[in-house]
Amino acid sequence: MFKIDIKRLLLLLCYAVGLLSTGVVLHSQEALAAYNLQPQVMITQPSVSNAAVGGHAGTKVQIVGTGFAPIPTTVQLFTTTNSDPAHCQPDDPNLNVFTTSPTAMTKGAALSVDTTWPDNAAVPGSVYYVCVLSLTSQALSSNTFTAAQPVTVNVSPTSVAQGAVVTVTGANWLPSQQLNVLITSGDNGPAIVSNVVNSDAAGNFTAMLTIPSNAHPMTYSVRVYAPNENTPAMTKLLSNAVTVTLAATPTPTVTPTPTPLPTTPVATATPSGGAGNGTGGITKNTFLLFTLGGLGILLVIVGVILFVMYSRKI
Repeated sequence: MFKIDIKRLLLLLCYAVGLLSTGVVLHSQEALAAYNLQPQVMITQPSVSNAAVGGHAGTKVQIVGTGFAPIPTTVQLFTTTNSDPAHCQPDDPNLNVFTTSPTAMTKGAALSVDTTWPDNAAVPGSVYYVCVLSLTSQALSSNTFTAAQPVTVNVSPTSVAQGAVVTVTGANWLPSQQLNVLITSGDNGPAIVSNVVNSDAAGNFTAMLTIPSNAHPMTYSVRVYAPNENTPAMTKLLSNAVTVTLAATPTPTVTPTPTPLPTTPVATATPSGGAGNGTGGITKNTFLLFTLGGLGILLVIVGVILFVMYSRKI
């Protein structure tokens, strides 16, 4: 009799546990079904303009969602170019695994994933949606991610002298993004000059770099990268981009020697030593005149004496 009561008790216990388990399962399914109706997903970062989101492979992105099951649930993330939510299904051939974050865990009814954009969904100019799948729900992002064109960098001029300025420009970078611009000795060598600039709202930038006056004359490389997203897509290297030459030696300035102007000589009278107020020419002429005059008088006297003596003899 005692054995029969134990068997009945065990049967009742099993029956009760079965009913309880069935109730829990039914309740869970009803709860899941209630939250499967309104799951929402959005890509919130990076914001390019208004609600538009875009970037390159490796760009930091944030994916948020609401309306999932109120219990922690594992979800799978995919990318797709199909805008029809009906194609956000596990067997859809257009789905590509979100390689940087293939799975995530919901917290309550919410989803938040901080990751980077995968390189298997980065065809330039293509528009992508994010598809989130769980065992009981699916959600297609309400906005898209546009894959940007590859970043570009240009250098002008490509040959400069020591101490000259080089202008580096670029396009297709993320808007308002900090960029490091360097001129380096070789592709991986140290920088001889660098600058930090920000891209504008269109993803363009301009940087001015002055070549050091003591830079070794050779060919240098130019490298630009985003320090907050130092990925291959956010780095651009131009090998052998700038040739630095010796600065020109300044030619010394020669001051011309003034040529003296010709002058007309002016005769200057030399004062006489005797008179003190006559010229040298006048003194000599006067002396000559007096000498000739004296000789003339002497000759006259000699002539008179000779005449007298000759008259007496007659």
